[in-house]
Amino acid sequence: MEAKNKNAMIIAVKMKSVSFLLLFLLYLRLLGTHAQTTSVTVGGDTVKVGEITTMTCSYTVSTNDALDRLVWFRADADGTPILGNPIVSSDTGETSNGRYSLSNDKDLMISAVEVNDAGNYLCRIITQNGQVADDYDELIVQYLDTPVVTPAQLSVKMDDTATFTTEPVGFPTPITITWIKGDATLDVSDTEKYPNYDATLTIDNVNETDEGDYKCRVENAAYMGVEGKLSNTATLSIGWWE
Repeated sequence: MEAKNKNAMIIAVKMKSVSFLLLFLLYLRLLGTHAQTTSVTVGGDTVKVGEITTMTCSYTVSTNDALDRLVWFRADADGTPILGNPIVSSDTGETSNGRYSLSNDKDLMISAVEVNDAGNYLCRIITQNGQVADDYDELIVQYLDTPVVTPAQLSVKMDDTATFTTEPVGFPTPITITWIKGDATLDVSDTEKYPNYDATLTIDNVNETDEGDYKCRVENAAYMGVEGKLSNTATLSIGWWE
C-alpha cells in the first residue's frame, strides 16, 4: 500500500512539473508574439504640381528601446539613400527646411510641389540602442506644361502646305492634342486637307478660308477639361509674292 502511495505521489509531482513547463513555454511564446520589433513603413503619394503632399512614415521600436532620431532622405531607384545633407531630421531641433517639413507624426510634408520633387524618399529611424531601420516609397508628380505652337507667324502661297508644330510635355502620358481655329475646334475629319493633326498640324492646299489664328489645347489624365493647357496663338496668312 505504501509503495502505491509513493508511486502516486511521484506521478503527481511529475505531472505538476510538466504542467509548469508547458505553462512556461506558452508564456514565452506569447511574450515573443507580442514583443515589438523595430520596423519602418513609408507610404508614397501621387500629387499635382503646386499642391501639398505628405509622405507617411509609420514605425515601431523594439520592446525596451526608444526612438532616438528620424531622418528623411532622397533615395535612388533601388531605395539607396542619397547621403549628404538629409532633407529633414528630428534631431536638428528644426522641423522645416524650405518647402520640406516634419509633421507632428514625423511624416514628410512638401509644399508647392515641383516637377523635380518626383522620385523616391526614404525614412530612416535610429533607436537609443543603436538599431537602424528604414523604408522608401515613390512620390509621383503629375504635371502638364503650357504648349508652344511654332511658328507664331506663318505665310504661305496659295495652294501650298502650311505646318504648325508643338511639343507637349507632361506626365502622365499619353497627352492628347486638340487644334483650334479662331474660337472653335478645328474639324480635321478631312484627312486629305489635314493629313497630320497631332503634334504637327499640316494644312494642304491652303486657300483664303484657312487664314486666321490657330491654337492647340493639351490634356492628360490629370489635367482635363478646364485644367487643360491652351497654347499661344499662331497666325496663318497667304502671301501673294511671286
